[in-house]
Amino acid sequence: MTEILFQKFKERFPPIGDCERITIYEAFERIHLYLIDEAFVDAPSFASQEKINDLASKTFDVNFRWGHAYYSTLSKVPTIIFDPVILPKAEGGTYKLMEYNDYYSGHSIEIELPSYFPKIIISTGNRGRTDLLDRQRDLYYNFVEGVYNLFLENAGNSKVSG
Repeated sequence: MTEILFQKFKERFPPIGDCERITIYEAFERIHLYLIDEAFVDAPSFASQEKINDLASKTFDVNFRWGHAYYSTLSKVPTIIFDPVILPKAEGGTYKLMEYNDYYSGHSIEIELPSYFPKIIISTGNRGRTDLLDRQRDLYYNFVEGVYNLFLENAGNSKVSG
């Protein structure tokens, strides 16, 4: 479930003082990550959609495309939109593969670029269903960790805080 992913992020990125870095929309369909860190204080702005695309290609095993989510239409925040291809049985499709792909359908990950620190929104409200497969939850978590590390590299830091 999305709540489990939210808790994993809360443990990994605890508040700094009174400043929460992880929040969730009350319906548990959108996790907001504002991963401020002292490592980013004097960092240059990060804008490499290409590096994030490479990371996403290595992380996710379903099709995605870049676009703009419904909530970021005006601001044009680059968004990974999961766009699974469901193969017919004649092309190797199976019920399990269709079910797996369906779990990604309608999900998106918004990454504000350019930015000085990672600002990410993970939307999992899939037609009112917010359950996630264990593997899917791990991939989302690993992707956010990877984006965070790209920002750290950009800042010239190799030490990960938290």
